[in-house]
This record gives sequence, structure tokens and C-alpha cells, in this order.
Amino acid sequence: MFSWLSEPFSHGFMQQAALAVILAACGCAALGVQVVLRRMAFMGDAMAHATLPGVVMGFVLGWNLLLGALAAALASALGIAWASRHRRVSEDSAIGILYTSMFALGIIVLHQVGSFSDLAHILFGNPMGVTGAELWVIGIVTAIVMATLALMRRELALTLIDPEFARSQGVSPFLMRAMVLVLCAGTVVIAMRVVGVILTAALIITPAASARLICTSILTTSLTAIGIAIIGALAGMVVAYHWDLSMGSSIVLAISVIFIILRIATAASGLRS
Repeated sequence: MFSWLSEPFSHGFMQQAALAVILAACGCAALGVQVVLRRMAFMGDAMAHATLPGVVMGFVLGWNLLLGALAAALASALGIAWASRHRRVSEDSAIGILYTSMFALGIIVLHQVGSFSDLAHILFGNPMGVTGAELWVIGIVTAIVMATLALMRRELALTLIDPEFARSQGVSPFLMRAMVLVLCAGTVVIAMRVVGVILTAALIITPAASARLICTSILTTSLTAIGIAIIGALAGMVVAYHWDLSMGSSIVLAISVIFIILRIATAASGLRS
């Protein structure tokens, strides 16, 4: 059994892929707790689609595709934050407008390119194809996300629990929410290199939703979400390696199985029901 689990990681390319997956899982799961608690689950999927024009333009201009995606995601995050400041424009509406517009722009540019075969690893994910430069991008973004969440944990908690009290303490709920949007842009970019644009939201949302089933505090939820993301991601890689499956899809399904198991277990025990 141990050899079956360890065999995939005896190869150098799988070791680099595993490192990329672990880094991405940590960043996505940690931020996912904030996204889930703030009821912004739609944001992950929307942001992933909004990266398409950046990916395509990066391909056309010969840029690093992750940097192109990051530029598009940041532009979308700031655009959503700006549009939703108007009292008659809800955040859901701003998300819907921005992400559909960006996705439509990406489709138009993609149509001009004529083929997306060279972009398949971004659209569908391929951790085994992560380059050294992309690994650095994933590592840096993850470090920024984790450091920001740690340094701003008090402010984030205040605006989450009691926005009015946070304002009285000089902490702006809008700025904290905007910061979460910007961090979400970064995690979306690193997640899509691992599981692809289509499944990116799952790597952000599912571990956090799973952890919420068994945890109460933000800290324990975050740590548990990270653990679930890493275990599920590595399990998905092992299954994909032995059964010749899509690695990105296998990772998402493995994490989803953990959610289902925890949901059944908590229902049976009455824990946090």
C-alpha cells in the first residue's frame, strides 16, 4: 500500500508537480475560509472566467501566461470593488457584469487566435507541466496571500463579525472586502494552473466548506481547510497517476469526496448540524 502511494512521487516531474499543488492548495484553502464566511463563493468561479482575456493576450504577446491571467484577475477584482460601491449596484451584480464582460472579451480574442490547443494546460489544468518560472509565481503568490491573511487577521475578523464596530475602530469593511477580492485574484491564478480555469473555484471553496463542518473558530477552520486541501490534492494526484486520469479533475474530486465523507459523518453524529 505504501509503495502504491509513494511510487508516483519517486519521479522528479511528479515531485515538482506535488510542490506546485501543495503551494496552490495552501493559498487557496486559507483564502477560501474568508471567501466562504463572507458568502463570496460565486467570486472564485467568476474570477477564473475573468482571467481568460489575460491568458489569451499573454499567449499572443509571448508573456508568461500566469502573469497575464494575474493582470486580468486584478483588473476584474478592482473593477468589481469599484462598481459595487454604488448603493444601487449589488456586489453580485458587479461580479456578473465584470466576469461575463471579461469572459466575452477573452472569447473574442481567442477566436482571433484561431486555436486554443496551446492553452489547454491553462483551461483544464496540468500540474505536471508546471515550469520552474511558474513554480516561483505560485510560491510568491501563496506567500503573499498567507502573509497578508496572518498580518490582517484581526481586521478581517472584525469586519466579518461586526462591520459597524470595525468602523468605530477605524477599520474599513470595504477595504477589507476589496483586499479579499485582490487576494482572490491571486489564488485563482495559481489554482487554474493546477486544476484549470473551469475547476478553479472548487480548490478555493470546497476545502473551506469542508472545514466549516467540523470547526468553529476562524483559525482552526483555516488550518483544517489547508490540511484537507493538501490531503485531497495529493490523493487526487496518486489516483490520476495510477489510473491515467486528468490530474486536475482527480484533485477536485478527491477534495469533494472528503467533503461528502465529513458531511455524512457530521450528520450521523449531530456535530454542528
